[in-house]
Amino acid sequence: MENVKPLPYSVGQFVQDAEHAFRFLVDDYGFQHTSTKWTQHEPEETVALTTMHVTMTVPILSYRASMREVSVTHDPRGAVETIVRTSWPEFRSFGVEELARLGGDAHPERYGEVYNSSERTAASVLETQAEGLKRYGANWLRAPKKPL
Repeated sequence: MENVKPLPYSVGQFVQDAEHAFRFLVDDYGFQHTSTKWTQHEPEETVALTTMHVTMTVPILSYRASMREVSVTHDPRGAVETIVRTSWPEFRSFGVEELARLGGDAHPERYGEVYNSSERTAASVLETQAEGLKRYGANWLRAPKKPL
């Protein structure tokens, strides 16, 4: 097998960047990083999936806590999607841009999903979304209080 050079922004690098950006979920809110997975939608290669470019796979990181979940995904169209889901007291699901809009941010689109990789890196999108989640997601990330 020839020495295969990883592509510029690999699944492995995305996973590292996402784990770094969203570490606050574990440290500040008690989430557990429950899984990292990816699917391959291109013909099988001899290259390890973690070295493949993020546009050739769909990496997904999941964080869970009581009645809450955060998923971070990179999809082939060039989007980083961070979704917060709550299942109690009601089921709700929001992206970071929507949380910023609900929080009154003057420019919630800065927390959007789609990016142009020639102008911005996925790592910077992850950092921006993590920042937005810290700023506008506290009510969704804290453990729900059950009624007495």
